Amino acid sequence: MIDPFFRCAIGARWMGRCGGCVDVFGVQRGDSAPDPVMVWADFFRKEQTVRTSSIVTNSFFLASLVGVPQLAFADASVVAGDTAAIALKMYSDSSSQFINTNGNEKVKRAQAAVSIGQNTTGLPIGGNKGQIMASWDEIVGTTTNTIVVNIFTSDGQTFLPEGYSANGQLFTFWNWNFGVGDSVTWRAGAATADLIQARFQLSSNSGADFFQTKSMTANLTDPWTGTDQGLTQADLTLGVNYVRLSYEVAPIPAPGALGLLGCVGLVAVRRRR
Repeated sequence: MIDPFFRCAIGARWMGRCGGCVDVFGVQRGDSAPDPVMVWADFFRKEQTVRTSSIVTNSFFLASLVGVPQLAFADASVVAGDTAAIALKMYSDSSSQFINTNGNEKVKRAQAAVSIGQNTTGLPIGGNKGQIMASWDEIVGTTTNTIVVNIFTSDGQTFLPEGYSANGQLFTFWNWNFGVGDSVTWRAGAATADLIQARFQLSSNSGADFFQTKSMTANLTDPWTGTDQGLTQADLTLGVNYVRLSYEVAPIPAPGALGLLGCVGLVAVRRRR
């Protein structure tokens, strides 16, 4: 049975006598530890002096020594209220244009999808062209976080119809921009976040389901700056009208979180003496 009493600032969790410590990479105590937090966790286990059969008492031992609340199980990676630019682009043999009229438009995270401009490639319906809609947010997990971006047409028309031309140019492929001109702002003033994996998903029925899911991890830098200039999508017969982007990143501890962990350990040692 997992004892959830102690949750460190970077996602490690104490599992009592039955398990050990599991860090953000799922490493069990006793394996080769890649993180100094693993060493701290083992130290705390050995230094417990409360001798009781009550797992609850044992579990809250360290926190009760200094009267501090449990630390958060996982930290977010992105600052609250952040904005990031989102756009769709199309390409001919000699030039490129934005599919959405507003270009790289800033979109605030954690809100309902907003228009980033008219869909320039779409046909008018009722005298009006549809919109390119976009939203994004961060999903905070237990050991990693995922930034999810959704881009789609408001009326179900495709991003780039087969055979579309403008100003005498035939446009034959498209891609997305995320964070170009206004990148993701990482917590604690960090310039980058460790990238675990990234993928994109394509839909031709407004996101009811996704017929294609592919990795794009190799196309991004690690650590990741929070900017993605997209991947070429040249098969226009697919009729794509919705793309979902997912970027799994490591948590970024709040300033001072690891320092607090160290202070707790020092106080515990002094009280024992």
